[in-house]
Amino acid sequence: DQVSFDFNCDAITSAELIIMNPQGKTILRSGTINTTPGNNTYHWDGKTNSGQAVPAGVYIYQLKLNDRIITGRIVKTMN
Repeated sequence: DQVSFDFNCDAITSAELIIMNPQGKTILRSGTINTTPGNNTYHWDGKTNSGQAVPAGVYIYQLKLNDRIITGRIVKTMN
């Protein structure tokens, strides 16, 4: 049960993905994601940093790319 994040970069850079529950509490911080120019994908396994599976629902994400922050919502479904 994975959620994929597709994003585009103009150059080699590093990124970080943060996923929060509906109350705004951080449940996942990806650490550094090394990117390449063009299309990139990050796969979230639906678990917190401590390895706990999260229930189906709507989650908030922030993708930090250098000076850009992309924010949105994702829907995690059941297996």
